Amino acid sequence: MTKKQHYLPQFYLDNFTNNKGKLWIYDQLKRNIFTSSPRDIACENYLYETRWENANPDLGDFVLPNQIEKKFAEQEGRYSKLLKRIVSICTNTQNKKALICNREEKEILASFISNIYLRNPWSMRQADLDCVTDGIMDVKEIKDIDKMLQLMEFGGMESLVKCASKMVWLDENFNGSVQQEAKRDLLGVKFCIMIAEKGQFITSSYPVLCGINEMSVEEDKVIYCPLHPKIALLYSDTLPRKSKNRMVLMSEDAINCCNARYFKLGKEQLRFVYAKEKMILEQIIKRNEYF
Repeated sequence: MTKKQHYLPQFYLDNFTNNKGKLWIYDQLKRNIFTSSPRDIACENYLYETRWENANPDLGDFVLPNQIEKKFAEQEGRYSKLLKRIVSICTNTQNKKALICNREEKEILASFISNIYLRNPWSMRQADLDCVTDGIMDVKEIKDIDKMLQLMEFGGMESLVKCASKMVWLDENFNGSVQQEAKRDLLGVKFCIMIAEKGQFITSSYPVLCGINEMSVEEDKVIYCPLHPKIALLYSDTLPRKSKNRMVLMSEDAINCCNARYFKLGKEQLRFVYAKEKMILEQIIKRNEYF
């Protein structure tokens, strides 16, 4: 049973670590800076689990324990391999005009971004996954199944409904899942890889941002996510055709604007900001302290 469940994969955070395997962290609530390793951050105990309610103790604590966690582990091998390839292409100065992803890789990339967006604790709380939808327990068929499960000492339907809600939200292989829809939406939008020649991209405990586009103007249908201190992903329908699926050099001012967005979100949504170097983090904090 995996107790500590990461909402940001460790391989993702590894891209922002220094030569000691650590990254620098700013706690926006306590307003202090400290250092840690990827295995000890961006995680919560039993985050994806659903507890049995009023059920026979012999069933254990959770409905289908670790099922979602195991599915994530299966997917992360593909995600990690693709991110390593993107970093390799984009850090090679001879590849400035290279296409980044083939058709299969575009799908994996869209799946990864959808995954880390939806599995974030804040996103899950907004979806009310631990609440049973009003009226569902009044449906005759649900009532009948609920009575049967209580007789079998399963505690009734509520725990199973909550577990099913998490599957629909988080499991890409679940037919009609939210992640399937999010992935499909992203595949319909152009993307580019933004490259920092000067300065560095930071990331956070809530790395995927919507409505940020330093290439042109702000709009709703834009998704931004840093992948590495020198590399960030941008989905936008307003991208110039020549930028589609390619690298685009970004000014230091544009990078600073991207980084500043993490200080505009509420502390509940985004508490921790991550950077490879303490100096970079201190500069960004000073620049955005008025938030």
